[in-house]
Amino acid sequence: MSAKKYLVHQEKRRASYSFGNKILLTGLFCLLLIPGAYLSISFAPFLSISTITVSDPEFQEEALQITDAALNGAYLKVFKKRSMLTLPISTIKESLLLAIPEINNVAFRREFPSTLHILLFRREPQFRAETGFLIDKQGSLYEERLRQIKLPLLLTKNIKTSEDIALLKGFTDKVEVRLGRIETIRGLGDNDLEFRLADKELKLLLNLGQLKKDPEELWSRLLTSLDTQPLSLYLTGTSTLDYIDLRFGNKVYFKKQSTTETTAHGTSTATTTRLLEQPLQE
Repeated sequence: MSAKKYLVHQEKRRASYSFGNKILLTGLFCLLLIPGAYLSISFAPFLSISTITVSDPEFQEEALQITDAALNGAYLKVFKKRSMLTLPISTIKESLLLAIPEINNVAFRREFPSTLHILLFRREPQFRAETGFLIDKQGSLYEERLRQIKLPLLLTKNIKTSEDIALLKGFTDKVEVRLGRIETIRGLGDNDLEFRLADKELKLLLNLGQLKKDPEELWSRLLTSLDTQPLSLYLTGTSTLDYIDLRFGNKVYFKKQSTTETTAHGTSTATTTRLLEQPLQE
């Protein structure tokens, strides 16, 4: 190879190395520039959180305190900013769910440049457990801290799933509209339920299996029973019923009767239960 060709070859190699180095340096610069620009924008004063709103006024003060503590603990003191772009959403959500038992979900909405909206979703209580805790739609127990809610006391272990709770709640609501508030729902045996009304000396017996199989048919049977004479008179008059039994093919109504007997040893009162009527046959 002549000297001239050798010099040309060396010049091309130097140019190639120079071009490669430029690309490498440019890439490194971009890698450093992007995080730096992100941090600069994230902690810019105009993106610092200045307003936090809470959807539920009943939990507003508590939620604001919890959120403020979570934000203060999540940022390094070096930044001294609480940015809209670097919110510790999972930390805030976990803290709120842990501290406020009445809610079961939390959502967040950013309103730029500096407002954070916190949306709290309450549990929907269906029944009260024997422990005093409330039971929500999913069958979860949670503490009632704010007010006393009048709900039927559920005293049975046969209601386990959210489907069972929804079914029982739907039937209970219908009964309460027609007969008044239900005080307790007690399990009898393996699969029977006893509804005890709060303002009447009346109990309603039914089979949970029948309720699951065809709740509308069971409700129709109850309506037919309630509209049957002389039961409708007893419900509105001074007489009191003992219970209505819907567990069998026919409707069986019982009425309490008190008898007073006077003897040489004094006066005694006995309460007997008799079959009032069997108006319908399956």
